[in-house]
This record gives sequence, structure tokens and C-alpha cells, in this order.
Amino acid sequence: MSSRTDFKKLQTKLGLPKLDELESTFGFVLEEETQTPLQDVKKAIVDTFTAMQEVLEPILFLSEGSSPSHVFEAHALNDKRNAYAELYRKNHELRWRSLEAFFEPTDENVAKFIKECYAAWTKEFKPRMLELTKLMEKNWKEYSEEEEGTQRYLG
Repeated sequence: MSSRTDFKKLQTKLGLPKLDELESTFGFVLEEETQTPLQDVKKAIVDTFTAMQEVLEPILFLSEGSSPSHVFEAHALNDKRNAYAELYRKNHELRWRSLEAFFEPTDENVAKFIKECYAAWTKEFKPRMLELTKLMEKNWKEYSEEEEGTQRYLG
């Protein structure tokens, strides 16, 4: 039996989103012969949430060693910083939930994680991250070293 057929049975039993939707949302393709379709979907979701963390963390938490681009991008967040910090917090909450599903890997527990992440990603995370990319693109397009000075003060 194929992994897609296995997933379809689990989808019906556990109320999961369709595999095609999960694949297109989180940018993966389930391997045809996997023995662990739920775990493979969970891993793809965790990879997406890790990428989100890697984008947000350096611009939310500046340090003495922050790169000039991160300083510029943190300043570009300006009044939206708290909203993105909240998104970062929710991301970490779900990443800890993934560890719960890792340590207690029942089909029900992993399915609950997948459903929570799919809902969070489609309703909030993806739209907010796309908003962030447009904001940063706009700010970099308008960037002028003469206007900005050579570096912002971190103190």
C-alpha cells in the first residue's frame, strides 16, 4: 500500500486536511514508500516553522553582533515589532507542541499537531509573513545610505 493511501485512511479517521493541501502549503511531497506518513508531514511542518523562526529571530532580538542588515530590518519593523514578536511566540508554542508529538508520537497526538499548525499557518502565519516580506522589500527598495547614515545606534 502506498503512503498516500495510508495517509488518506488517517485523514478520514483523524480529520486531517487533505494531503495535497498540506503539500502545497508546506512545500513538500510525501515520499511514496514511507512507513511514517504522519511523522513525515510533521517534519515538513517543523521545517517551515524553523524557517519562520530564522527570519524573525535576528530582527526581533538584536545584539551587539547583529549584522547591519538585521539592524536595518529591525528598524523597518518599527511599530509592528510587537505583532511579530507575538507571531514568534506562537511559533515557539507550536514548536514545543511538536516536541510533545515527538515524545508521545501517537497518531492522534501527531494529527492534533498537524491540524493546529495548518490552521495557524493558513489563517495567520503565512499572511503575516508575506506582509513582512513586502514590508522589507519596500524598505530595501527605498534604502539610501545617505539618508540612513552608515549604521543605526544599538544602545
